[in-house]
This record gives sequence, C-alpha cells and structure tokens, in this order.
Amino acid sequence: MKTNNLTKELITRSNNLSFYKYIGVLPNPDKLFTRYGKTYQTYRDLLTDAHLWSCIQSRKSGVLSYKFGISQNLSSSEVYSFVEENFSAIDLQRLIRQVLDAVLFGFQVFEIT
Repeated sequence: MKTNNLTKELITRSNNLSFYKYIGVLPNPDKLFTRYGKTYQTYRDLLTDAHLWSCIQSRKSGVLSYKFGISQNLSSSEVYSFVEENFSAIDLQRLIRQVLDAVLFGFQVFEIT
C-alpha cells in the first residue's frame, strides 16, 4: 500500500509563500463583526461568561461520551492495521474537543504531520 501521499506535508517552509497568497481572498462572512470593528477575540471574550462556558462544556462532554471505534469490515488486514496504528497515535479526546470549537468560532485549523 502506498502511503507516501498520506504522510507528506502539504505546507512546508519551502512552499509556504504559495499558501499565503490565498489568505484574504474570501471576504469575512461575519458582517456584523466587520461593521462594528470587532475581531474573533470577541468570541473568546464571550467564553468568560460562566453560564455560556458551562453550556459549552456540557455539550462537549455529551459528544465525548459517545463510544466510538474502528471496524475492519471489508478492508484488508493491512489497511485496518495501518488505520488503527495511526489513530492510536492521536489523542482523539483532545482532537474532538478542539474540533467542537469550530462551532464557536466558525472555523478550526488542523494539520496532522
């Protein structure tokens, strides 16, 4: 099984200039923030509210309480072992917690190298 494309970094120091040309191409979809001169720091500031923070933690805890696993099904043993090995190297609880922040901010950036 070829895995070199799965483990190759997409953005590196040698090619990062091509990446930066895409930043700012799309308009900010949050027109309310733009109108009032606010930034994403405003979203972060909202997290200091105890009730809101409690609701967010409750939602994250609910999602994290779901059981999940990897099933081989019809895949070969080689593919299953590869996937299982790579997922075991990831702290999935932490990753899921961070992915859920996308709901709060409208985006979340991740890179697995």
